[in-house]
Amino acid sequence: MERGAGLLARGPWEPDQVAVRWRDDEFQPRAAASAAADAAIAQLRERGSPSHDGLGGRLARYRAEPGRLELELQPARWSLRLGEDAAASLSALCVARDPDGRWLAGRRAGWLATWAGRWALGAGGSVELGEHPVDTLGRELREPAEVSEWPLEADEPLRRMASLLAAAV
Repeated sequence: MERGAGLLARGPWEPDQVAVRWRDDEFQPRAAASAAADAAIAQLRERGSPSHDGLGGRLARYRAEPGRLELELQPARWSLRLGEDAAASLSALCVARDPDGRWLAGRRAGWLATWAGRWALGAGGSVELGEHPVDTLGRELREPAEVSEWPLEADEPLRRMASLLAAAV
């Protein structure tokens, strides 16, 4: 499936409106993509990452219609998301606010593969093998915090975005 990174479908969907089917066959990348994935994992380890190269979810197909999202997922090496096959990798991201209006944000570890050391609004992560993306969000969520209580090193553009979102609700 050829495509670039981007928004493939727009919800919101209730958990029971998201159907997931996992394929039995593991994705087989081109040899060059496998070599690049091996190199990326080696670089992460050199930066002190506890990363391991397990299996995660790859989006093989999807269908979106009003009130329904159907996903066909395929096992794939986690490290492929660090190279040219990243567009097919599946992650779940949720921007969350509690009933008191506090936003969920956190600082990413310096050894992570993407946005290392940066502050991010929301919670998210890769869909693990056999996992439903709705469960991924539940696994990734942590306690929200007030934007005014974020540490000073939180990126100013992120603070501004959180403040604009808060004002729009």
